[in-house]
Amino acid sequence: MPSLEMSFDTSDEALRFYRDYAALAGFDVRRNRHRDGGRAQEVECKFSGTYTGGPGPDRERGKTTMKKKCKAMVTIARSKDGPER
Repeated sequence: MPSLEMSFDTSDEALRFYRDYAALAGFDVRRNRHRDGGRAQEVECKFSGTYTGGPGPDRERGKTTMKKKCKAMVTIARSKDGPER
C-alpha cells in the first residue's frame, strides 16, 4: 500500500509500483498533469473526474462515460536532495 514516506530511485520505479498496486486493488491508472515546473507528476485512477459534456442535438443516444469521480491519486515528486518520492 502506498504511503507518504515511500522513496524510489527513479520516477519509473515509482510509477511501476503504483501501477502494480492499482492492478491488485482493481483499478487502472493514467498519468495526469505535471506540477512544480515538471518536478512532480500526478498519476490518477482511470475513472477519475466527471463528464461535463453532453450529446449533441443530432445524437440519437446519450454519451457513455468512464468517469466515475474516483479519487485514487498519487503524486510522484523528485526530491531536492535524493530519490523520487
